[in-house]
Amino acid sequence: MKKQAEKETTAPRDALSGVAALRVPPWLRYAGYAALGLAGTLTVAIGAASYPLSGLLIRPRLKRLSQLKSPHLRHLISRSGIALKM
Repeated sequence: MKKQAEKETTAPRDALSGVAALRVPPWLRYAGYAALGLAGTLTVAIGAASYPLSGLLIRPRLKRLSQLKSPHLRHLISRSGIALKM
């Protein structure tokens, strides 16, 4: 029974021995880490830059007095909870 248990535990190791022969060089692994770090940094930077810009694009400032006089826009603004001084 002991030999049979050893064969069962060594079978996956034998299957992985071909993968171990294809070791990745350390410089390639470090280059992969650097690429992942750069991609993560760019993602955070783009997200940090787009958050304030989205507020401007979603709710642009009303520049014309005619826009402020429109009852449809005034109702929309009051319904969305934006404080507006007339």
